[in-house]
Amino acid sequence: MEYTAEVLKRTTGDLETISLGDWITVTELGSRYGTGSRQTRTILKQMGIFETRYGEDKAGRTFLTLDAIKDGLGKHIIPRKKGSFPFDVLSPKGQQWIADRWTDTVTALDNAKADDPKLTEALSRLEAFKARRTTPLAPQMEVCWLIDHYPDMSQTDIGAILSLPKQTISHWVKLREKQRTAAKLRKTQSLS
Repeated sequence: MEYTAEVLKRTTGDLETISLGDWITVTELGSRYGTGSRQTRTILKQMGIFETRYGEDKAGRTFLTLDAIKDGLGKHIIPRKKGSFPFDVLSPKGQQWIADRWTDTVTALDNAKADDPKLTEALSRLEAFKARRTTPLAPQMEVCWLIDHYPDMSQTDIGAILSLPKQTISHWVKLREKQRTAAKLRKTQSLS
């Protein structure tokens, strides 16, 4: 999206529109590199330009770091419209900064996954399972599948495979356990 600023030209008294450059959202950046929204945010977190922040609702959202904003790599936009969510846009300077580091960061993340044969096997089996399905798996379903098929796998490893924060994995593991406990309780209760 092209951002502009209006500046008062003191000699004529006219307002001039000056281009601030082509600023893009994180989703647009991901589509430029052929990655999904989650994977893009994971790569940006690895670069150190993004961080997870927790709000009043205890939901973790990934935003630009304050240092990145100060350095002019992007802006954090808080919409005025009620019900809208805050989001980040990346400046042309930020896009160039990311482009310079993108391939090295992706390679480092891929190498971290490839170093552990157990993670590689789990990921390949999950991908094979997803390929056989007619409908896509939600991230929570992917977590449950990995827990069911690899019960000894740590939450950190599951997060590395799925590019999700550990807090999200932990939340879904607890929710799954709660649902299973409730189902077992209903099963043991007599029908009266």
